[in-house]
Amino acid sequence: MSDFIEIGKVLKPQGIKGELKVLPITDDVDRFKKLKSVLIDDNEYFVVSSVIRDGYVYMTFKGVDDRNAAEFLRDKYLCVNRCDAVKKDGRYFVVDVLGATVFAGNARIGKLVDIYNNGGGEIYVVQDGRSNVSFPNVNGVIVSIDTDKKEVILDAKKFEEVALYEN
Repeated sequence: MSDFIEIGKVLKPQGIKGELKVLPITDDVDRFKKLKSVLIDDNEYFVVSSVIRDGYVYMTFKGVDDRNAAEFLRDKYLCVNRCDAVKKDGRYFVVDVLGATVFAGNARIGKLVDIYNNGGGEIYVVQDGRSNVSFPNVNGVIVSIDTDKKEVILDAKKFEEVALYEN
């Protein structure tokens, strides 16, 4: 397990005073309101301000005072230490479930390679070695996720109803 959790990606500088436009990659965007510092490429940046607007986070860091300094951070990921990250009961960090073996009932489907949000909910992508199968996390498709065993168990019938196979 990684000691750090990615929570956002710097998209671009915003303006001329060092502000950054950040795409949150967390299900709890409000975590940005409480951040005191983040790690970017193993360097600690102290948060001066953080504003959530229109699905993005606009941030300024101590020492990043102009557009040139902000440009240096373009396309970088913001990380927090795992021990500082808040995890709600029954929830998990995506990084902890990626690579898990996925089963529909007792049948092995493959390895979980991606989880993304399409705006309507989470989409899980499983690779079986030859192709991918995607499914939304809806209507009880996922029965259980065990991050220690790295296993995801699906309801076989519900999975077949929503699965999208790539050719």
